[in-house]
Amino acid sequence: MGEHQLDKLGVTGSSPVPPIEVLQTVATRLQETTRRRQLRALIVFVAFALSACGGTDERACALLGDIPDQVGDATLEEIRAVARAAQESEVSELRTLGDRLTLNLARGPALERLAAGAFLEVVQADLDALRRACGELETG
Repeated sequence: MGEHQLDKLGVTGSSPVPPIEVLQTVATRLQETTRRRQLRALIVFVAFALSACGGTDERACALLGDIPDQVGDATLEEIRAVARAAQESEVSELRTLGDRLTLNLARGPALERLAAGAFLEVVQADLDALRRACGELETG
């Protein structure tokens, strides 16, 4: 007669419990999943905490800080970069101002034909509006 093997699945009289290695693997995976969830929650908490501390991480505002106050001292490429970043912003007001600045940059030659210096005045006004909006984001 054969030996009665109580620890084997499918053997009469055995308990349908998976081997210890399987249980350990499941427990390890569960712990890893729990750790990842806790880490994600911590990251979200830190992100919200930092955003509540004031300031803005808007790329357009950061780029705008590098542009001289007078538009005549800035390069066209610097201004275009600010306009693109504003258009990509998650903030509706910045997107609107970015669209307006982009449109006015495209109208440059026509504005200059209307009046000498008109292009610089319009772009200056757009950049000033962006600076105000960025300032409001930082304080509010």
